[in-house]
Amino acid sequence: MGETKMIRKIAGKARSSRLGFKALNYVFDSKITETALYKKLYFKKIKRTAKLHTDVLPKSIEIGITNVCNADCIMCPHRHLKKMGFMNMGLYKKIVDDAVSCGMEKVSLSFFGEAMLDKDLEARIKYAKNKGLGVSFFTNASKMDESKSKMLIKNKVDNISVSLDSPNKETYEKI
Repeated sequence: MGETKMIRKIAGKARSSRLGFKALNYVFDSKITETALYKKLYFKKIKRTAKLHTDVLPKSIEIGITNVCNADCIMCPHRHLKKMGFMNMGLYKKIVDDAVSCGMEKVSLSFFGEAMLDKDLEARIKYAKNKGLGVSFFTNASKMDESKSKMLIKNKVDNISVSLDSPNKETYEKI
């Protein structure tokens, strides 16, 4: 097995174990990531890797702030995920800061979960907006109410995509 393949295999196992997950969170929450040397090496690696794969860096990033969802749609692989939770704010801020440093312009706060279930959603939106990023997310809108609607408007969310899998009540409930 090649060295790179072996390192990826070990890193994958570390990320998928509870201890590895905690260790990686500790590293990203520690002060080491704030040192000038770490940042210099980190961004040098990002730029070198990006040049190998493309001449142009993407302008947007998706951040899965949660994989918790209150729906159980038949076509979604969500039910096969082993761990459920919400991204801690320290890791979120680091990802946003790094994305901005790499020239990102937009962030989507969705992947496999329902963003509106995140108690830190407003803080996450504000942080990204304060960094100059456009903010969007997907939702099933089941938790949308007047209070959340006003919060989204107040914080100038750029785009909200609502998943409605059928206009027919019976079909929607089956899905």
